[in-house]
Amino acid sequence: MDYRSDIVTGNKLMVSLMVSLFILSSIYASPTNLRELVNSINDFSLRLYLKVRKEGENAILSPFNVFTALTLIYEGARGGTANKVRSILNLPVNTGRLRSSFHNLLSKEVINEWIREETGRRIKELIPPGGIDRQTRLVITSVIYFRGIWLYRFNKSETKEGYFWVKPNKTIKIPFMHLRAKLPYFESNYVKVLELPFSDNKTCMVIFLPKEGLRSFENSLSIDKLHELLHKLKEVEVEVYIPKFKLSSGYSLAKILSEMGLRKLFTSEADLSGISGKKDLYVKEIFHKAYTEVSEEGVEATAATAAVIALLALPVTFRADKPFLFLILHKPTGLILFLGRLVNPKADNSG
Repeated sequence: MDYRSDIVTGNKLMVSLMVSLFILSSIYASPTNLRELVNSINDFSLRLYLKVRKEGENAILSPFNVFTALTLIYEGARGGTANKVRSILNLPVNTGRLRSSFHNLLSKEVINEWIREETGRRIKELIPPGGIDRQTRLVITSVIYFRGIWLYRFNKSETKEGYFWVKPNKTIKIPFMHLRAKLPYFESNYVKVLELPFSDNKTCMVIFLPKEGLRSFENSLSIDKLHELLHKLKEVEVEVYIPKFKLSSGYSLAKILSEMGLRKLFTSEADLSGISGKKDLYVKEIFHKAYTEVSEEGVEATAATAAVIALLALPVTFRADKPFLFLILHKPTGLILFLGRLVNPKADNSG
């Protein structure tokens, strides 16, 4: 998994930064500092997610990606602007300077083509028409693409049509993938939680299936509560039924981030003199687009995968047939890479 962020100025200048978890680990070499950083990112992730989600709509975003883009802006911020960004992102005071390299930029078409190539053409356009104009002083674009192969693979021959409850009184028919395996699982009186590991053994998808409605569950969430639920996962035999779906969402984040406390960054009051040497820059907009696909990708549909050992007890059933929250997690650090919700698998999610 790798990350890139670009800054575009009115002078056609692009800053390209590649940041991986390895680089983050090297900058915050101390395990304590790295834990603090992960906690800061995860806290920001949940706050941003709760701001962008909309009632009755799907969502997918990578707050980690946005956080890192804002960290790049922080590197060029000075004075009160830097202090405000550091405060909102809860960055350690002794944050090391990130390395960046500068390249020429011709137009927004160049950025969009670069993004198309970097994401396997999953994301075709990040900067919308009118996103860059003669008045543009500073625009940030961020994009992240993740692909994982399941550790325990779904067999395509077992994918069957089933009903998904988009509302308490409305169902739609969609394909459900099926798997029976020993998986990390937890159930309380208000939610079922299931972890689906990827083959790298470092990342996983975690699904939170609320019993009383998605929005009320989301509203009750905090980072501490998320950590508590994740720590309660225990391996049990699970009969899994989850939708096969694709999600793509796009966001213009200036207004939302202003509401979260970064208003000055998007006005002429901003001090980004660390970028240009003068106080003549401010951020016009931050565009973010994310894509995910959940399928039987990489499945070898052979009879051998259907063999199971006889059990002493019946397996737990996890049937994700109603709106749920999900995240993609980097297990060694606990970092949330993606956060999303599935409300309607058939909805137009072009973003």
